[in-house]
Amino acid sequence: MGERHPDNPPQRFLLDEDVEHLYPLFPRKKVRKLEQVGLSHGVSDNVIVKKAWDRGLTVVTANKRDYLRAVERFVKVQPPRGNCGCPYGLVFLPSGYAAQERLIPRLLDEQLRIGKERFTLKDVHERHFLVNVQRDGKFDVSRLPRCPDCTTYQKREDRKRQQTQQSSLGANSNRGGFT
Repeated sequence: MGERHPDNPPQRFLLDEDVEHLYPLFPRKKVRKLEQVGLSHGVSDNVIVKKAWDRGLTVVTANKRDYLRAVERFVKVQPPRGNCGCPYGLVFLPSGYAAQERLIPRLLDEQLRIGKERFTLKDVHERHFLVNVQRDGKFDVSRLPRCPDCTTYQKREDRKRQQTQQSSLGANSNRGGFT
């Protein structure tokens, strides 16, 4: 659903204060710290989620519970009708500096999966995925909550797809009959 965003900004990451020490491990042009986007330490997760959306950034944090709530609140109220309010991806890391530093290079190079579907961190950004990095190096990937506009859009697309399938089934059953 990345095509629903008003524009498609390049994939970049915003590091929450609990993972800022990982800054040197990311490609310099693809990572921002809170201060670099005009936010100070201690700002609420809600404000960070909004700023990340405004700037088209994927948030990286070790604060899973609070960020999930912040994203759920954000998608319920954002944005004006006709624009996608889905966050540009979210990456959760396990706690502990050593584990985080060990896992970031793998995350940046790894092909991720949902079931049999493979994708990259660019897809996480464009398709609004959540990546939960496990301490053992496994990556659990799921979809983030959708904004109301995208939820409506997806339901409409699903209905169209079902109608098309039903129409083609009906047309195929008429072809084999006697006239």
